[in-house]
Amino acid sequence: MSHAPARNAAPPPQEEGITLLINMETEVEGLLAVARKEKQEKLKSAHEEAVNAVRQLRAQKEAEFQAHKREIAGSQEDFGRRIEEDAKAECEKLEKSFNERKAAAAALLVQAVLTTRE
Repeated sequence: MSHAPARNAAPPPQEEGITLLINMETEVEGLLAVARKEKQEKLKSAHEEAVNAVRQLRAQKEAEFQAHKREIAGSQEDFGRRIEEDAKAECEKLEKSFNERKAAAAALLVQAVLTTRE
């Protein structure tokens, strides 16, 4: 009497363990694939956020720079205008002084020419 294994009989415990390990390995590979995909999505999202933050910072700094540039340009214009006004005032002051003293200077020159040296 030979006993042939029945086809509908449960697989031997060793085959059951191998099948269980293969199923678990497949499940773990699926979980790892999902985890990798989520990690890539998070990295992509973080990268996009960083790029946006850099753009915003760049725009803010550019606006600050342009405002500073306008302020300096205005200061330079004011400075140039002040120098011009000061120079004009100094010229007017010198001209007034000249006009006040030219008659006396001319009289001194005439007296010096007409006075003979002894």
